[in-house]
Amino acid sequence: MKPSRKTLVLYGLAGLAGVAGLGLACIGSVLPLLPLAGVMVIAAGLIWYARYDDQLRRRMLAGEGPHWVIWCREEAVGAIRDADYAALQHRLLHDPRLALATLLRASGVALRQLGTALLCLPTALFWLLLIGVVLRPGLLTGFEQIPAQMWQTLALIWLVPAAGWARSPAASIPPSPGAGL
Repeated sequence: MKPSRKTLVLYGLAGLAGVAGLGLACIGSVLPLLPLAGVMVIAAGLIWYARYDDQLRRRMLAGEGPHWVIWCREEAVGAIRDADYAALQHRLLHDPRLALATLLRASGVALRQLGTALLCLPTALFWLLLIGVVLRPGLLTGFEQIPAQMWQTLALIWLVPAAGWARSPAASIPPSPGAGL
């Protein structure tokens, strides 16, 4: 596939992902926000990939350009033309093994961060609550005065949409008039 056509396809996919994200946003529910964020990240990644690939191709085709000095252990060991350096970066950008390794490493880092957050956040909240109770003894009073109607309303806000998403076609059939007699 030609580089210009490949860039055009990537921009088209990014635009399609953006339109799909806007469509999810127009639904107006809370749950589509997660797919919306995912779609927007994918669209931004596709746009970045297309632009970076196009920039590397332009640098490879440019005959003249800066020379980069290669350093190893605080000592200059050589120099490389910008076109050659761009060719190396382009080859690395399109290597599927490196892409998979990068994806796996980034996923591992994200999982470790999530694990750290799941361990640290409850501990931090406990100590903040304890410090708040020590510094202001009446902090936790008043929860029993919250009307039960508000708790029921909050439960309905969260449970009714969940029941609607989990509804099967058989559950939406109204009962017959003589049923249950």
